[in-house]
Amino acid sequence: MSKPTPGPWEAVGRHTLWTVRQAGHQTPLAVIQIDFDNEPKTTPENPRYQEIVSWHDQNCEANARFIAAAPDLEDACRLMLKEHERLQRQNGWADSPGVRAARAALARIEGKGE
Repeated sequence: MSKPTPGPWEAVGRHTLWTVRQAGHQTPLAVIQIDFDNEPKTTPENPRYQEIVSWHDQNCEANARFIAAAPDLEDACRLMLKEHERLQRQNGWADSPGVRAARAALARIEGKGE
C-alpha cells in the first residue's frame, strides 16, 4: 500500500477554487472547485455543491485516504489536547513538542496559522 505524499501540504486558492499541494511545490495533489449555482449537482445531500477533485500524483489513492481521514485526525487531536489539559492541571505538566504540534495543526485547520 502506498503512502500519501509527504507533508506539509498547503491549501492555496480563494473563493471557489482551491489547490492542495506539497508545500514548496507547484504541482497540485488535488484541485477542488466548488460551484454555487442553482443547477442540480451530483451530491445528493446538498445539490448546490459540487466538488471536482482531479489528482495529479501517483499516490492519489493514499492522498485521498489521508484527506478523508482529516476529520478523524482533527477529532483525535482535540480529544488528546483536552485530556492533556486535564492532566496538566492535575500534575503541572509543561507542554511537550507533540502537544505544541497538535495545537499548531489545529490552528492551521482553523486558518489561524500556516
